[in-house]
Amino acid sequence: MTVAMAMAMELSRPHRQPQPQRQRQRQQFRNAKPLLLLSVAIMIMEQLHLNNAFVATSRRRSASIIPSPSPARLAITRISSSRSMISNPWNFFKRENNNCQTNKNDAKGDENNDNEWGEQLIQSYITSINSREEPSTLVQRYFDDNVTFIDTSFYNPIYGKEALTKHLYLHAGSSALSTFPKSSRDVSIVIDDIVSSSASSLSESSFSSLIEKDVGNDVAKEEDIRASKVCVLYHLEATTTTTPSSAATEKTTTINSDGPTERYNIPDTSAITFYHLQNGKIMRVFDVTEPPSPKPGDSGLRLLKSVSSIMKLSTALDNGISGDGTGTGEEEEEDKRKYDATPRSIIEQYFTAWNRRNISDASLLFATDCSMKDMQYDTAFHGRKDLTKHLLRVKDCLPASFNFVVDDIVSTSNKAGALWHVENNGSPLAFTRGCSFYTFDEQKGDGISTKVIQTGIEIPEKAPPKMGYIRTLVGKFEEEPIRLLPAILWVAYMYILFFSDGILPGANVLALEQRTWEEVRDLSLNFFLVAPMLKLPFSPVVHPMLEGVFNFLLSWAAMFAGFLSDERKDKPNLLPFGFMLVGMQFLTSGFLLPYLFTRTSESNSMEETVVYQEDIDGALQQKIAEWRPLGSFLGGVGALSIAWALFSRYDEFGGFDERYKSFIDLLSIDRVGSSFIVDLVIFALFQSWFVDDDMMRRGIVSAQVREESGTVGAGEWEILRNVAKYIPFFGLAVYLSLRPSLPSRR
Repeated sequence: MTVAMAMAMELSRPHRQPQPQRQRQRQQFRNAKPLLLLSVAIMIMEQLHLNNAFVATSRRRSASIIPSPSPARLAITRISSSRSMISNPWNFFKRENNNCQTNKNDAKGDENNDNEWGEQLIQSYITSINSREEPSTLVQRYFDDNVTFIDTSFYNPIYGKEALTKHLYLHAGSSALSTFPKSSRDVSIVIDDIVSSSASSLSESSFSSLIEKDVGNDVAKEEDIRASKVCVLYHLEATTTTTPSSAATEKTTTINSDGPTERYNIPDTSAITFYHLQNGKIMRVFDVTEPPSPKPGDSGLRLLKSVSSIMKLSTALDNGISGDGTGTGEEEEEDKRKYDATPRSIIEQYFTAWNRRNISDASLLFATDCSMKDMQYDTAFHGRKDLTKHLLRVKDCLPASFNFVVDDIVSTSNKAGALWHVENNGSPLAFTRGCSFYTFDEQKGDGISTKVIQTGIEIPEKAPPKMGYIRTLVGKFEEEPIRLLPAILWVAYMYILFFSDGILPGANVLALEQRTWEEVRDLSLNFFLVAPMLKLPFSPVVHPMLEGVFNFLLSWAAMFAGFLSDERKDKPNLLPFGFMLVGMQFLTSGFLLPYLFTRTSESNSMEETVVYQEDIDGALQQKIAEWRPLGSFLGGVGALSIAWALFSRYDEFGGFDERYKSFIDLLSIDRVGSSFIVDLVIFALFQSWFVDDDMMRRGIVSAQVREESGTVGAGEWEILRNVAKYIPFFGLAVYLSLRPSLPSRR
């Protein structure tokens, strides 16, 4: 029976009253007519509202895709809020009449539907990751334009769609939510548990806090209300046809006669992710993964204990906390008055009791047969007694000034997820964030049923060094071990050039010889031989062969600009190629070699995909990379450098024999000049590393041919490929002049 129907019946029901009161009753009835008509009108509107809600619910249940909140759906959600009661007089009227059962049931149904779409969205997102969907499609489909993505495997958050797309392409395989490489389809994310709640499921106080947090117009506040939160507990599994080592995976299924083909749990991959959703998109992600084995255990506690005695005294003086774990009676009494046995409240009480170091109260919030897993430790704590011992041990080691601050909670009636961080005297500590996932059960005692924590998993953020970039780099070496060659050579190059004595002639760079820096300055002023050919007054006189080698080397380094298509939005590199190309003009091989062993190979990102000029990252890079005269221009600079070395400055340095002898004498004492010769050798060895991938981008070479047959080339382009790979410098110039251009979308 709706409120409107009940009111109408109450007003229309006849009452037997004494005769003297009849006239007054008639007058009251006449006065009540407008209210009666209003009640009937509202009853009709309410029925229409319920019908619309039923139709919307039916449509959602029959939809085959993840629904995003429509304006109608969001309007229904807001009816259950305290904000809507104020803005809608009818909702306020119903509340005043203490007959809100129908409204509560509607709100509960709306909450379940909101929670359902939130969970479905995240489940669909994880399914897309497991199916190796393109990162660009993944980001476009699931993420808001202003997304904040925090993967604690990396140091810095990622802001916005563009940065997130680059991250997912670049770090595929370095962490679960960074997606997986297409080449490794045997690993997938498995959801162990999930909990979600929407804005309509918050308490009245929490809801009021939510809508008041922004001082903006009504539209901005409504955007906040249309929010949802999801917390996911997951781990990684693998399917393989080769028997894994016990250290690599943990068998969870039977093994066939042909070898294991079932699923295996990958150890040390449990993780918790906290999502914030808005308008059907992911607004914020916080992901934390358990530390690798062996677990840190009590090692961190022992370190804290060494400084705890110093910090405890200052904290006690500043905050009045003695650190004896007893708390104050006044605070405990306040807690009792505020006690609420909801999962959200229980979590808040747990952290509050812990911050007071009141371990007895904290442990009473757990079931007697609870199971608590702190991922800093190898094993779980079973039972309240075992857990209490652990909490007491942590309490004795943790400085009293350290408090856990709950940032957010998502909860239902039987489970909850919490996002938190640690503060020292009110100041957040770096790398102390974490997530927890709890389940709840009813515990009966003395005839009273109380909700308590049954299971819990807590995963703190790993302290530096963060492993995200390291895993990405290690993955590149594992996939292509040949990368070790430029890596080892780079380490040797940097050591010999900057630090060694006796391997190359001259003093090391750290000696800061004045002659060395003057030589570098003079060569730079004669860059590309412009100043000496124009006989500019500031042009210094330098040995022509040293000038020739220097400018020949720089023109060779500049020629690698023809491969700027190696850096694209869907193929980023750990070290941006544009930046490294500029660096080559100053330290040549010092920038070339690290780029080679960290770059993303084309075979890792392409499956017969057409690359367009517009795909190159950067407008200037697009023009330079496909500028047809680039090869001939730089080839001409190189040829001019050789001619300059052989024939210029005849009056000062004589003919070939004389200048060659003086050049050799110079190299015998000159660290800079001798390093140029080393650079020429390195460039000759590694210029071929760019050619095959560049031909692949132009549709000449397929990854399948390259990987399966070990041969490269396509008909008439085979000769050009060999020229580019095996003729130093001039072969590269010819290739850049004759290769086919990348197509343009214009």
